[in-house]
Amino acid sequence: MMQKNTLQILNQNNLPIGAAFLVSDDLLLTCAHVVNAAGSAAGQAVSLRTPSGTEISATVEAWRDEC
Repeated sequence: MMQKNTLQILNQNNLPIGAAFLVSDDLLLTCAHVVNAAGSAAGQAVSLRTPSGTEISATVEAWRDEC
């Protein structure tokens, strides 16, 4: 069971490949490698699934791919 502030990030086959965390009403946080695994990148859309099962889309606004 997902927490209400946690969303699944979906790959191109709509399978969950990672998580995103709601940090404000309109801002999610995840790792760059999860966005890569979803087949997305900065400025592109990524598919998400809410805890209720609704699938939505979001745009990757910022990117930091450093260790």
